[in-house]
Amino acid sequence: MKLQIGVLTVNARLIDLRVWKHSHGGLKDKEREKLRKRSVITLFKDTGKEQGLAFREQMQPSDFFYLC
Repeated sequence: MKLQIGVLTVNARLIDLRVWKHSHGGLKDKEREKLRKRSVITLFKDTGKEQGLAFREQMQPSDFFYLC
């Protein structure tokens, strides 16, 4: 869909955004900081409700995550 706004033409389309919640709760501050500097997230493989399995098998490179 194209929208005309003054002289600016914007192409608009629906996008599918997937956002995953992730926690580094079991790490010490120093360990968290090292991972942050390397842009690395870690995952405990046996999280409840098979969340770790879903994260490992379903997350795509274009997905987002937020770290809490």
